Amino acid sequence: MAGLLGALVAAALTLLIATVSSHNHRAQMELAMLPSSVLTPQEVPSFWEALNQGQVTRTAVEVFGQRRWVPAAAAAAGVPASSLALDAGVVPNTTLMRVTMEAGSALAAERALTAAVQQALPLAQQVSGPFTILAIQGAEGTAVPVGPPVRQLVIVLAAGGFLVGAGIASLVMGRSTVAPAAQSRKAPAGPSATADQPRGPVTGSPSTPS
Repeated sequence: MAGLLGALVAAALTLLIATVSSHNHRAQMELAMLPSSVLTPQEVPSFWEALNQGQVTRTAVEVFGQRRWVPAAAAAAGVPASSLALDAGVVPNTTLMRVTMEAGSALAAERALTAAVQQALPLAQQVSGPFTILAIQGAEGTAVPVGPPVRQLVIVLAAGGFLVGAGIASLVMGRSTVAPAAQSRKAPAGPSATADQPRGPVTGSPSTPS
């Protein structure tokens, strides 16, 4: 049983180390939301005021972060769609948007991100109305290693805890089964105290005939 517990603990540690040591790569692009170039100088200030409120930028970010762009991105990078993680957000206190892509390699992350943004850009531009979306930083050369996702780490820790718990439970159950069996083997079957007791000689004088 101790050997089984040791094997389960070793398996859990191996799984945890493999997960922590593995990492994805994250690439990013930055895009700016600007008033359209067709606006007159008199119109530009009011459009900047509307843009600074943030609603237009948040709407475009929702478009860029949609999962629908992942299949085309996966095809462009030559990787499974399940291996990609697309995200988008607003850079605080600016009219900039940051779109990121995680993949198993730097090249896959950069290629997939470029393809996803290209797919999403027409719709994002459409919902942005009289504003223009301009890419100010491409994905090429931006990929950096990142650790495993928190969700994946939690799953691995839960699996490791289950393995160790199962090993401890098996060890405890094994000991509880062995103990009664050992006690039953130690109890001797003693002889009967009365049935096997020897009888003494009969005493007394014999009766005489009259």
